[in-house]
Amino acid sequence: MARRSFLSNVIRYTKMFMKDAERIQKKEDKKRQKDAEKFRVVKEAAEAGNTDAMYILARCYKEGVGCEADYTEATKWLHKYSELTDSGSDGDEPEETSTPQEAYELALSYIRGEGRDTNYKKAVKLCLKAADAGHIESMKILSGLYQAGMGCEQDPDKSFEWLKKAAEAGDIDMINTLIEHYTDDEPDPEQAAYWRNKAEESSGEEI
Repeated sequence: MARRSFLSNVIRYTKMFMKDAERIQKKEDKKRQKDAEKFRVVKEAAEAGNTDAMYILARCYKEGVGCEADYTEATKWLHKYSELTDSGSDGDEPEETSTPQEAYELALSYIRGEGRDTNYKKAVKLCLKAADAGHIESMKILSGLYQAGMGCEQDPDKSFEWLKKAAEAGDIDMINTLIEHYTDDEPDPEQAAYWRNKAEESSGEEI
């Protein structure tokens, strides 16, 4: 009797689990369909020249929303968005700033379009000014902007150069990026060891 009751409970709980799994699957399928439709509409608008759609499409490709994640496509659409939004601005010379931190914060506002039109060219100039004065966060942003070609010519070498400068200045995230680079991407035991030592100096922990 007890065994029969146990089996009945197992069957009942299994059916409940199956129904929950089916409900979750239907919900996920519905979301994928909505994402795919959103991607289709956004892509059509972007291809027709809508700059807002270009930015959203780049995010879709980057995050794999409604499509397979594709960094190359994400970079391409971000670059197009940057070219078109920068071209309509009133010149490319940013306002004067008195400190590296002020230049960095103004650059962020141009990148995010906060309180002003988005302008990556001005952001690059501001970040260069701050980075030349030793501002680490500006160095990191410059690395990303040169990698994506936003507000400047796409230049992987300059991107890597600013990444290394930020690492040399002690940024642990960039140091770890270089450790991975010299361990996996372009194996170089000497460089990998050098950056591990830098990481230990910066964090005070053995890597």
